[in-house]
Amino acid sequence: MSKRNINQEKRVEQGVKSGELTNREAGKLELGQARVDHAEAVAGSDGHVGKNGQARIQRKENRQSGAVYKKKHNAVERKE
Repeated sequence: MSKRNINQEKRVEQGVKSGELTNREAGKLELGQARVDHAEAVAGSDGHVGKNGQARIQRKENRQSGAVYKKKHNAVERKE
């Protein structure tokens, strides 16, 4: 697992603890992160990730990062 993936998971965890993310939002974000992890595994399954594969994974990671930001900064807060 890359450092970026670990940071993404920490951002989601922090969002849940602070109440910025609901449990449902966190679940959806974790599902998105699982999809990114799967894409990385498939791309590297033959031992080599080409230039196009790297770009595709980078786009997926960027979209996932944006999704975390949007969900943490929307008006929905977790109710205790």
